[in-house]
Amino acid sequence: MPDPILSQKLVGPLANFTYLLGDPATKKAVVVDPSFGARTIARVADEAGLAIELILATHHHQDHVAELPQLKKMTGARVAIHESSHVDHDIGLKDGDTVKAGGLAVRAFHTPGHTRDSMCFQFRDKLWTGDTLFVGSFGRCDLEDSSPGDLYESLQKLARMDRNLTVYPGHHYGLTPTSTIAYELLTNMVYKVKSREHFLMLVGGDVDVEFG
Repeated sequence: MPDPILSQKLVGPLANFTYLLGDPATKKAVVVDPSFGARTIARVADEAGLAIELILATHHHQDHVAELPQLKKMTGARVAIHESSHVDHDIGLKDGDTVKAGGLAVRAFHTPGHTRDSMCFQFRDKLWTGDTLFVGSFGRCDLEDSSPGDLYESLQKLARMDRNLTVYPGHHYGLTPTSTIAYELLTNMVYKVKSREHFLMLVGGDVDVEFG
């Protein structure tokens, strides 16, 4: 297929990213995390001649799905999220599932920790990491639905993926809007933690952790 169309939009008051991935051959598109950007991303799709067929949500937090119902109503797109999520959805995803829109086949990975329903999505050399992995940091795991131990394991799961993958995070919290797995392994504080126990001490805030 021709090179896909990719748009990254910074939206809302919390520096969220909303993404559009389009197949120029079939004119079908996928949106990742509508957030506060339903009209914005719908306009991008329309200008590119794309029909949004699938909406992927990395997790249920309101800042990632606030305008999901609006976008679904506007487009008639199917909504896919982890099967455990309470967000209204058409497709309940499991780890390793693949969902399609036109010629786009996106693979889903369950990466719990920030929330129980957190997922990352991969298309070719692109990886949407939601609030699991940011550029230079990682998602909170001190919330009601969080698990520090699960987050550590999920971050290690990402570390074992292809190092050439481009990382597209859920928020613009880093120095750049995107990164790569390779760069994060070299620079991200979470990948300087020596062990699971050190990570748990770090996020618990009770013990200083040595980096290096």
